[in-house]
Amino acid sequence: MGYAYAKAGQIGKVKQILNKLEERERLEKDAAISMDFAIVYMGLQDYDKVFYYLKRATVDRFGFMFLKSHPLFEDARKDTRFEKWMGKAGFEN
Repeated sequence: MGYAYAKAGQIGKVKQILNKLEERERLEKDAAISMDFAIVYMGLQDYDKVFYYLKRATVDRFGFMFLKSHPLFEDARKDTRFEKWMGKAGFEN
């Protein structure tokens, strides 16, 4: 929902979603939700935070297998950091 709210310009709702994610991360130490953050920040087109959370997802080893083809990350794939990140994550270009 955070991605959809961001695309619709509903920043207040996006902040609520981010706050909920932060709270969940704080309460559930084993929760691997870095990809959730990355998706919300994709909607906001905040690529610095997208790549920050993608790097964390690499450490979590969760949820990043679909990134090379999923339409949600199409704009991120255009960023030079994407291929660098994929290489570091162990994926062939």
